[in-house]
Amino acid sequence: YQHNPWFLHLAYKILLGNSTAIDLLDVSEYPFQQGPPRFVRAWLYHYDFTRLDTPWARRNPTAKIINETADSERNLWWTRKR
Repeated sequence: YQHNPWFLHLAYKILLGNSTAIDLLDVSEYPFQQGPPRFVRAWLYHYDFTRLDTPWARRNPTAKIINETADSERNLWWTRKR
């Protein structure tokens, strides 16, 4: 949260029940019609997009390089870690 101050601001606005902030959420039916939620829980995910086999990707020690010819790796475009 230190690197994303916008997120704290968004969570604060959701806790206040600010309709502009709630409109940003991807919900078909907002579950808190009687009043705003008392708590907000969030998870931080680190996304890493895979790279094709290039000289730059080989120099990056954390890069996941996909094998374009392998059927099992052809659809591996990103990874997510909590």
